[in-house]
Amino acid sequence: MSGTRISCSEYSFPAVAGQHERIGIVRLLGFELVDLALFLSDGAELAAAPGGVAADLRASLTAHGLGSEDMFLAVGETVEEIAPNQRNPALRERGRQEFSAAARVTAELGIPGLTILPGVTWAEDPDGSWACCVDELGWRVEEAGSLGVEVRIEAHAGSIVAVPELASRLCAELPALRLTLDLSHFELQSVTLDRSLTLAPLAGHVHVRAAKPGAIQVRWRDNETDFAALLEALRARGYGGAYCVEYVPMPKWRCDEMDVVTEALATRSALTELGVV
Repeated sequence: MSGTRISCSEYSFPAVAGQHERIGIVRLLGFELVDLALFLSDGAELAAAPGGVAADLRASLTAHGLGSEDMFLAVGETVEEIAPNQRNPALRERGRQEFSAAARVTAELGIPGLTILPGVTWAEDPDGSWACCVDELGWRVEEAGSLGVEVRIEAHAGSIVAVPELASRLCAELPALRLTLDLSHFELQSVTLDRSLTLAPLAGHVHVRAAKPGAIQVRWRDNETDFAALLEALRARGYGGAYCVEYVPMPKWRCDEMDVVTEALATRSALTELGVV
């Protein structure tokens, strides 16, 4: 890791088409770490040539003088398509191939962790969807672990682990699985802080953005998440990873109604004031 523990997601700037240029924006904003993403509608190229993907990303990191502590993989157009426990066995197998390639890219870049979405609940068979989720995530933990890469899931609103208790249960069944902890998904649902902070021991990575009940992404001045309490809980557990400032201007949840650059800089300043360096 570089001298700083504050990162910024390059995928915060989707209006900029080139990933190399998005990584450059993070550098221009004064960050020394960048969270990378493989957000793809089709993973065929990734699966066929992970070495080439790694080479391109390495060149961009080198050119802009940035390090990275996390790679975020999501292949598909919808949460259901991205889910590791999607119903179609053939698509699950394809998902494994794409994940394996992404794990190789992550390892070749020396990035310690790979974040994925946890999966979805099958309305007609919730127990079956849970069992499939455990199986698929277990395979991914083993596959990535063989390359020295930690698998992290983002417990998010609408997922199979939408609340802290379910995220804890899933990690208990897969002890090597870790979380990319993002309290905004719980703040959105008015989950109380005492419940959210039980996840601190499971954090492998942290996303930071301002939120409040009913709103997953707001301006920093409107933030109601107690980040001081989160940092205290993480420090008590010896968390030594990065904190990624992650604002995404997507239409969902009205997240496209704010200036992500202004809020990213405000959030970095707030984290610095809280003692994150």
